[in-house]
Amino acid sequence: MAVAQAITDGKKIIHVWQEPSMGEGAKICVSLVVLSASSNLVAAASGTGMFFVTWKDNQFRERHQLPIISTFKMFESWGPIGSLYIAIAVCYYVLSFAIMMSFCAPALFAYAYVTIVIYIVCLIVGICLTFGFPPLLTKLRGPWASESEIAASEFAGGYALLSGVPDQTFLNTGMSSEAWTAYFIFPMVGPLFIGVFTPVAARLYAGHGYWPALTTTFC
Repeated sequence: MAVAQAITDGKKIIHVWQEPSMGEGAKICVSLVVLSASSNLVAAASGTGMFFVTWKDNQFRERHQLPIISTFKMFESWGPIGSLYIAIAVCYYVLSFAIMMSFCAPALFAYAYVTIVIYIVCLIVGICLTFGFPPLLTKLRGPWASESEIAASEFAGGYALLSGVPDQTFLNTGMSSEAWTAYFIFPMVGPLFIGVFTPVAARLYAGHGYWPALTTTFC
């Protein structure tokens, strides 16, 4: 699926660069718009979320003196194909995010009110998912929790009661609430900002005008 989408995106970009009537700047803008609308960007963001959720969970474990998931064990649990997918996803997402957000930066400031609204929406949805999904997962999973998960939860619960900082999400799922927040927000913020502001920025830079660049994108 990802390979097929990459081939499709590549064909579109090649077609753009073969168009003699377009200038170099316009070709770059259209190429970035093609990449911003690609499903591979969302998939890469999701894969990056898998990496961030483990990283944030380890930070929580380190603060509370709990066993840390090593990088080797993390990749081992994903398997060779999963590890390769995550590694490629993280590299692709970070590179795409850096290039496209640099391209969109002027538009982000020019339409600051839209930027703020999108960020607040992402934050609210991410927080709702953070506190809504783990209880649902626990309810659906029920007795399917493994003995190692139960042991980890019991150990975490004993330490949490002593320290006075219980994290019910960690006790229920084996992962901290901040890890779930990273998992839901990271894959959401990047693609949404890039998907909205790349075409807006392209139209703005092409001279469509301040309001037409915004209204044409949303309409």
